[in-house]
Amino acid sequence: MPAGRASVVCFTALDDNGHFDTYWVLHPAREHQRRCPTPDQHTYELTA
Repeated sequence: MPAGRASVVCFTALDDNGHFDTYWVLHPAREHQRRCPTPDQHTYELTA
């Protein structure tokens, strides 16, 4: 499955299950952690 299509399927499933809003709140924080890791990142937990 092409990457773009997989993303659409994922977003559709999130929306159908009522989890899209929660995902959209946590996504920027996860992306920031992925792109800008800190040396001690393993000692912190993401909470929302």
